[in-house]
Amino acid sequence: MVRVQPGEFKKSPQNGLLPCGDAVPAAELLPGLLPNPTLNLVGLSREPAKLDPRMGRHAYLRVVELPRAQRPIPTEAALDWTYRLTGISIERQEAAQERIAEWKLDHLIAELAPVTCDGCLGAVLLAEAIDLLTARGIDEQRLIAKLRRDPDMWPAWAEIRAAGLLARFSPDDAQLLLEADRAAGRHADFTFAASGDEPRHSIEFKAIGLSDAEVAFANRVAPMLPRLTPRRGINTLHVEDTDVEFMLPREVRRHHRREAERLADNMLPAVRGMAAAVIVGHGTEDTYTRRLTARFREALDQLPAGSTCWVAFHWSNGAPIEMVQRALAATEFPDHVAGVLLVGSVAIPGRLDNYLMWFLAPFSSDGESEWHSDADLAEAQELFEIVNRCGGLRLSYLRVPWRGAMYDFLHRDGQRRILPYNLVLAPDPPELIPPRGGASLPSAR
Repeated sequence: MVRVQPGEFKKSPQNGLLPCGDAVPAAELLPGLLPNPTLNLVGLSREPAKLDPRMGRHAYLRVVELPRAQRPIPTEAALDWTYRLTGISIERQEAAQERIAEWKLDHLIAELAPVTCDGCLGAVLLAEAIDLLTARGIDEQRLIAKLRRDPDMWPAWAEIRAAGLLARFSPDDAQLLLEADRAAGRHADFTFAASGDEPRHSIEFKAIGLSDAEVAFANRVAPMLPRLTPRRGINTLHVEDTDVEFMLPREVRRHHRREAERLADNMLPAVRGMAAAVIVGHGTEDTYTRRLTARFREALDQLPAGSTCWVAFHWSNGAPIEMVQRALAATEFPDHVAGVLLVGSVAIPGRLDNYLMWFLAPFSSDGESEWHSDADLAEAQELFEIVNRCGGLRLSYLRVPWRGAMYDFLHRDGQRRILPYNLVLAPDPPELIPPRGGASLPSAR
């Protein structure tokens, strides 16, 4: 048996050499080299393209000890840290996981497993939305069928979640029907009436998701996230022009990691100890609004012609509201479109807030706003304005401590196009936010 210590270099008896950063089980890489099972082998090369695989005796490997975070986070740690980050109790999370298991949808169970914050919170938001809709008389099995039909459950998740929030904040006597006019051909996802005597309005729900350009940007820069992550604290990188390819020198990364660690004690006590890196792509906002406009047209094609209707969108980090308003003002809508609704949730350390934003036709880039809240109105407005300033594609990598080890807990790298909620770990400094022009905020609840 060959013993190697972290940081040593050993010759490889095999011809292959992995690119730096790709960790594989030792048995797959070097059958003849058996290090301690707690170690992984990582290929090391500054210029891997120049390596000749035929010259195996000249290939070297550096053995590094990776943290135990490579193992899945324990369920109790995931539930506890979701509570710390969002304020959602462990009891609500456990109840949601039980509901998800009852539906016996393997792809849903895998996506919403309690191993990430998105999985834990996504399960709660979905299960409680279905409860809200069934309380309005909608058949649960029809909602489950929506989730079953598509291997990618996130578009259906976003539709059900948005409808659930609408049900939650609607009057007690409001009516909400699922696909009421399906037999007639073109039909909306839901039909809504504020009370039994009010006329019905069709509502088509859409999730915008990341565009191809946003995914391309994410693919280029997301691999930097682990190298930007401090030992504790939050390190945020802002990218104004997302079309430019760049690399950060090691000394620059090291400097900003140290700065994040120096400021880590300023974090809220409940989340001290976590380590996070965030890359914010501001240049993706125009792409977001173009995609928003395209989704408007798709929704209108599905709505019955002539009847009063709304288009509702699942709101996640993307363009700030001012850009959405300008996109609406620049889009031609039929006269029977009453307005647009943005529905979503905002998570900051320690709390989760839900928002419904109504944009009434005819649309313009200015106008008055009216706020209603079932909590503290001033806090709701302040939180919304903070998150709105933080608009943009926010790629995030979050690690949390648990019983002496650090575990990966969230990795938003652009591979999932629809995000379950807005996440802002720390407000963006005003001087780093690109100018966007002025516009009033919409009605929100």
